[in-house]
Order: sequence, then structure tokens, then C-alpha cells
Amino acid sequence: MSNLDFSEILSIRRLGKGIEAIKRANLATKRLDGWFFVQEIKMKKLKELMKSRREYSKSQIQAELLSEVVKKLPLKIRTGEVFAGTEDDAFSRTYALINPNFEVETFEGYCDVMAVYNDITPNKRKGLTKKRIDVVRNFWADHEYAKQLSEVYSSTGLETKEVAYFVEQVTGHTICDFRPALGDGVKNIIEKAKEKKKINENDFEKSRFYDAVITSLNATIILAERYSKIAEEMASKYKGIRKKELQLIARTCRKVPEYGAENLYEALQSFTLLWMVMNIEQAPNPYAFSVGNIDRILQPFYMRKKISKELSVELVRHFLTLFNVGDRNWAISQNLMVGGRDEKGNDLNCDMTEIVLDAFFESNSPQPNLSVKLHNNTPESLYKSISRFFFTIGHSSPSLFNDDKMFFVLKSKGIKDEDLKDYGIGGCQEPLIMGK
Repeated sequence: MSNLDFSEILSIRRLGKGIEAIKRANLATKRLDGWFFVQEIKMKKLKELMKSRREYSKSQIQAELLSEVVKKLPLKIRTGEVFAGTEDDAFSRTYALINPNFEVETFEGYCDVMAVYNDITPNKRKGLTKKRIDVVRNFWADHEYAKQLSEVYSSTGLETKEVAYFVEQVTGHTICDFRPALGDGVKNIIEKAKEKKKINENDFEKSRFYDAVITSLNATIILAERYSKIAEEMASKYKGIRKKELQLIARTCRKVPEYGAENLYEALQSFTLLWMVMNIEQAPNPYAFSVGNIDRILQPFYMRKKISKELSVELVRHFLTLFNVGDRNWAISQNLMVGGRDEKGNDLNCDMTEIVLDAFFESNSPQPNLSVKLHNNTPESLYKSISRFFFTIGHSSPSLFNDDKMFFVLKSKGIKDEDLKDYGIGGCQEPLIMGK
């Protein structure tokens, strides 16, 4: 297997061609069935747990279901991809804020928890029969979660049916802090969870919670191992540069996210797998998961092994394809931010700020949403960088946020000074604190 450094394997030209191949594959994606397989795998595992004599907490059940999904969900690495992982399997075909099937006259909000099953149709090639679909649908329709939601929606009557307001399913709407996992690896976090479990071994609920944490984190390692094996098997069938690219994926997935990343490529691969697991855990259709300040998250890894700006831009462009779901790169309310200041007014722009902006400008895809933080000490160079978006036809981003005002508002809501710089936007315009 090749042990060449990633910068010796990945070329700017091939990365650009790879992105075009990914776009073509997305355009050809007329079905999204992965979420159904996720639900089916969870159904079978939940039935097994229900028959077990062991008592599980809700967090343990959720962790066991997640672990089962990453073990059995069909996986692949598509032509052109240099990172393993996808969020396509978390979303159904009609989940989008911009949906060609949307009609004002028939829209009744997002109040039918089982409506997602209207998206799945029988497919002989995939073995999807009407009976198979109905079995899964009926099982989850009888689940406590669906019943409780239906009761809430029934109590609102015509008001939600006519979309006077929403009572939304509370999934997503968070910004996870992946920095500890990217820097130290999930194995380090697992060890800390084991220590806390030991300290709380006499507290039944806490002990079971840390069990769930350990199981969930191990799921990311299992997923990485599966992708590593897939990449190895694919590499054996290729020659030349694609063989080396697949070997790089295999080698990297054996390292991250179990252990800490040491360069930009490893950090992006680790983030992709962590993101995939987080989305799958709340499938189908997790609402408004967002990244936060991706420039600050990636900067330490960019600095550990400096590579050309051009190569960095292409790597980030590949990373951005992760958020392009389906044939329309649907609007799925996921947001990335750059720029900003700290609680003392110091500017936090960095090398990766410009690199991320370049990647967004060149790719110009509707997803993910791009937001830029501005403040009194924002350098002129950042204003120049974002001005091209506003004066080039066909660009709909970025959104702009005034940190000076945002900090004032967040402080009035009780946010601690040290957390202010880590605010991010979940979905459209929802301020959240990363990791809190």
C-alpha cells in the first residue's frame, strides 16, 4: 500500500474533476432510500432489544440502534470522492425547504410524523416491496414517539393544518463541538467516558448514560473501519492514481476519527464521518444541524502541515459536497460560518477564513448555507473577499452577522463571555452555542 503523503497523491486538477463527477452523480440521484434502510435496521434491532431480558435506558436503546445501523447500512465510495462518508442516507427525497412538489394549497406544515413514508416507493431492483415498506411504516407509526406527536398535532387542530404556526419535531437544531474528537480522537473521549462511568457506577442512570456515550462513539470507529475495508477492496481493482487515492482513504479511515487528525485532509475526513453518524442517529430528516466556525475548527490542522492555498481550497470544496444531498442539492438548513471576534474584540479571521470563502465562491452550490461574522475590527481584506459574492450574478450567499450586536444580545440572554465567540447559526437564523 502507498505511504505517500496526501499532498503527493491529491492534485488540484484531479480534485476539480472529482467534484464534477460527484455533481453528475448527484444529478442522477432520483431516489433516496437510505433513510428507509436506517429505519428498517433500527426496527429489527429494537424488536430484538424488546425481547431481551436486559433493562435498557432510553439513551442506551438509542445508542444500540445507532451502532446497529453503522454496522449494517449499505455503504459505497463514489467515483471522484476523496473522502469517505455521506449524509444522503439521513434524508428523504421530499425533505427540502425548496421543494418542486410544494403547493401552498395543500401544505399542512410538518405535522405528520409518518408523511416521510410517502416518499418511498417499491423498487424491484432494491428489493423494496410494498409489504416491506408497510411493515416498517406500521411499526414506527405504533411507536410512542409517533403517538405522542400525533396527540400534540391533534390538539392544535386547524391552526397548524392551516400553518398559522408549527409544532415542529425537535430533532437536530444543534451545533456539535467536534474539536475534541478532531484533535484527540474519539478513543480519548471514550476513555474519559469510561472513567466517569466508573466514578458513577453506583448511580444507575448516570452509569447507563455513559454506557450509551461509549457505544455511540464506538459507532464512529466501526463506520471508519467499514469504509477503510471498502476503500481497500476498491483499490485492489484499480491502477494508477485512483488506486493511490483509495489507499489514502483506507489508511486515513484506519486512523481517524479513532485518533486525532494531524493535517487538513485527516481533519476533513474525520469531520465527515462524525457528521455522518450524527445525522444518521436522528434520521429521517434531521433538522438544522450546523457546523459553526469551520475556519477556526480547521485552522490548527492547516497549520500543522502547510500546503498550497489552491490545494486547500479544492479539499474544502470536496468537503462541501458532503452537504449537497440529492439531484437538487436540496436546502436542508445546514449552516457554516467564518470570521468573527472574541469576547475582548480581537479579530479571529485566519488563513482558513479566506480558503473557505474561496471554496464557496468557486463551487457556488445552494448548500450548505454560508454565513460571515463581521465586527468593528473586521479587516478590510475580508470585506473585499465577500464583496465578490454580492457583485457576481448567481450567488445567493453569504448571510452577514454583526458580532458586536450578537454578543450584546447573547449576553443579555445569559451566555457566558467565554462562549460568545462560539455562537453559530443553526439552520436559517437560529443563534446557538457550539457544543452547548
